[in-house]
Amino acid sequence: MIDIKLIRENPDVVKAKIKKREMDLDSIVDEIIKVDAEKRAQLGKVESMKAEQNAASKQIPQIKKAGGDASEIMAKMKELVAQIKEGDAKVAELEEKQKELLLSLPNLPDDDVAAGGKEQNEPVRYFGEKPQFDFKMKNHVELCEDLGLIDYQRGAKIAGAGSWLYRGWGARREWALLNFFINEHIKDGFEFILPPHMLGYQCGYVAGQFPKFRDEVYWIQNPTSSDEKSCRAVRGSRSYRLSEGRKDRRCRQLAVQRMGRKT
Repeated sequence: MIDIKLIRENPDVVKAKIKKREMDLDSIVDEIIKVDAEKRAQLGKVESMKAEQNAASKQIPQIKKAGGDASEIMAKMKELVAQIKEGDAKVAELEEKQKELLLSLPNLPDDDVAAGGKEQNEPVRYFGEKPQFDFKMKNHVELCEDLGLIDYQRGAKIAGAGSWLYRGWGARREWALLNFFINEHIKDGFEFILPPHMLGYQCGYVAGQFPKFRDEVYWIQNPTSSDEKSCRAVRGSRSYRLSEGRKDRRCRQLAVQRMGRKT
């Protein structure tokens, strides 16, 4: 999440950096600034009322001790308490709105990152000499199709665009790479887990992927409730301790490393 102080003090810088990612989110940045100003103004009012409440709380016992009538001040304090409660609720509402807006912004690119998509990437350095061939090279898609490793057309047909189907040695190599990944991470002390296939929205939220990437995943909606499920192992592994306070954990478990895989 981008620091609200950076947005508050340098909104144009934030807007310009987001545009480097070929995204125009000026309206969201402006809304964040507006909500932030409203929240801070509301917070100032609430703090002022709380200061008034504290001052009156000290006066009431003094008035009673002196034999005076504190009923008028007590009546005002009753009204003030209700106003403070209403003000706190408004501040909480604005804070939640601001947080949702902040979470919808992407990470800001470094200053030395070229604007545009990956086609603007430039090599930083080369290792060794670039090989020269006396034949036309094939890209990875052509190689996988010619060797029968991946069937892109049938993958898209049965699961939609962007999906592919591993075949033969392609499937075996993919499975071998997965086993290699698992074994190497276990050697490094990771715990291997297989999270549920379907995960709730909150899992993507704590993984830092929602709401900004909410529209980039497939969802399964329960027709009898408002629950929605998505699938990805990183969300499951990061949500292993979802809604558990630190007091519920043993200290030795705080540094546990976990990895997962979804098919």
